[in-house]
Amino acid sequence: MRNKESEWQKFLNQINCPKDIQNYVLRILNAYNNFSYKIDSDLFHLSLDLRPATIQIYCKFLSYASTYSEIEIYNKSKKLNILNGPPDPYVSGENLISFGLTTGKDLGNLHKEIYDKQINCHFTSKEAAIEFAKKEISRRFEK
Repeated sequence: MRNKESEWQKFLNQINCPKDIQNYVLRILNAYNNFSYKIDSDLFHLSLDLRPATIQIYCKFLSYASTYSEIEIYNKSKKLNILNGPPDPYVSGENLISFGLTTGKDLGNLHKEIYDKQINCHFTSKEAAIEFAKKEISRRFEK
């Protein structure tokens, strides 16, 4: 991948492509070379990895460059509501505070952990994520 990326980088430099556009193109190429869409969490990760690009733009790229089924990726991403960006977290920092956690490093770490679990499809609903958050706060921080 690194070699292909350098070839693209060299080409984009030769045509005086602005750095922000180069970064955008290279993110899409990286996703193209490293992506498997067999499970939903792959698409969630893709939606995060592509930022600021979107899966919609990625599918357009695939239609020019790939044998992958861009229609399948597009339809599945649309169903998961991540076509134009990654999913919103099920649990917010405000939720964690309302459950008794105070602001700070613990809140940030737990928020990230919950979002990572969401992206990896450990939760099937917002309610399940909220229940997990409450249990974790009780388990970790209440004595």
